Amino acid sequence: MVKFCPHDLFVNTRADVGPCSKTHDEEAKKLFQDAKNGHFRKIQYQENFVRFCSSMINEVEKKIIKGRQRLALSGKNVLAVTNPQQAEKNQEQIEILNERINELEKEAEQAGTGGNVQQAQGLMKLCDQLKEKRGALKKAEFGQLNLTTQLAVEQEKQMEVCEVCGAFLIVLRLFYSPECPGIRLPCSILSCLRLVRVETVRNNHKMFLSSLSSI
Repeated sequence: MVKFCPHDLFVNTRADVGPCSKTHDEEAKKLFQDAKNGHFRKIQYQENFVRFCSSMINEVEKKIIKGRQRLALSGKNVLAVTNPQQAEKNQEQIEILNERINELEKEAEQAGTGGNVQQAQGLMKLCDQLKEKRGALKKAEFGQLNLTTQLAVEQEKQMEVCEVCGAFLIVLRLFYSPECPGIRLPCSILSCLRLVRVETVRNNHKMFLSSLSSI
């Protein structure tokens, strides 16, 4: 009777609170609306409505906190993968391996020229092992560069948590800049509907809470 039934807002969604146990009667609702403000029965219904909305808003606030934590953890994982110190260390190891491989090839050539075939073969085998290790480091470095490029592109499409309903929003930027606010889009139509409905709950909760406090 108080404005709307919260049970009807999120039917067949993850936020569905189940069927309403109260009777929905339009005639009773009209009598309620026509009753004077301050009537004890009217206040009772309004207080019940505010309590129910408060519990729903508390659940949404928990969802917002979890969403922020999830995005923060995702950001830390990306930083760990794209560690510039590790990339620099890999490059140093590749340069050391290049020098060592060149030295071994010269030594193997000298050993072969001197008729020491067994020593030359052993040096070339060691050289091949170092080349494999160098190849693995180069592959890792290449993957690092690809990931860095991908992240640069993804900067144009980032995600945030909606401060109203807790859904994830895609932030589109025409160009990457901290000053560019970007365009925020819901991840789905359901997220958009949830935003509107949770906002309805928040606005009416605030209105009736203010109204009751003034009585």
